Amino acid sequence: KMLFESRVTMDNAPSEDILSLGNRKTLPFVRWENDPFSVTWSHRGAPLCAYIDDFAQMVGYYAPVCKTAPQAARRLKHPSAAVLTDRGALCTADNAGDALAVSMIFQKNCAAALYAAKSRPMSVADAMLQRAVYLKKNSKQKDA
Repeated sequence: KMLFESRVTMDNAPSEDILSLGNRKTLPFVRWENDPFSVTWSHRGAPLCAYIDDFAQMVGYYAPVCKTAPQAARRLKHPSAAVLTDRGALCTADNAGDALAVSMIFQKNCAAALYAAKSRPMSVADAMLQRAVYLKKNSKQKDA
């Protein structure tokens, strides 16, 4: 399920060549999330807002909707995930472990959004504050 550079292919990946869109500098690790929750959300064609704090910290307030993989590749980095219409989502990070974490958190947030159909997502202010604190804390750990 991990997509990295153009040497790896998958039979059920989106039709565009996602792997050729990024490189080690812009999208070093891209993961295609096609679990049932992510695909169900992607059929709605709506951005995925933060319902859980982990999503707000690692992705931001929302993951935008993109119709094609090239469009998603241009929008990925901040946030680190994008809903791919009718095909799940693309998640990216600087290393394989973080890409897996973003992917798992995306799936968990989709489940929360689907189960909490009538409730509201986190407020923009709360999500942005959590993201800022996460980025500041994470940058200090990388410098150490």
